[in-house]
Amino acid sequence: MSTIIRECFVSAVTGYLIANLAVADLGVGMLCIPFTVVYFELNFNWPFGAVMCKLLPALMSCFVMGSVGTMLAISIGKPTIHIMILYITTVHDINTG
Repeated sequence: MSTIIRECFVSAVTGYLIANLAVADLGVGMLCIPFTVVYFELNFNWPFGAVMCKLLPALMSCFVMGSVGTMLAISIGKPTIHIMILYITTVHDINTG
C-alpha cells in the first residue's frame, strides 16, 4: 500500500481502489482463511466462543464482498474511461471538422 501512496503515476481513483482491494484482501487472509481452516480441521466444532461465532461471519462477508466489489469497480471503470475518451475525441473531431 505504501507503493500506491508513493507513486504519482497512479490516478487517484485507481489508487484508492487498489488500496481498498489490498485492505480487503489482507482481511480475507488474516480472518477468513485461518479461522475457516481451524473450523474445518476440528470437524466443524467452533472453539472460539459465542461472540466470535457471531462476529467473524459478518466480518468475513464484509471483507469478501469488499474485495469482489472493488475488483468489479476496477474492471468497470477502465472500459468506461476508454469509451468516454473515444466519445470526447469523436465529438471534438465532428465539431472542429
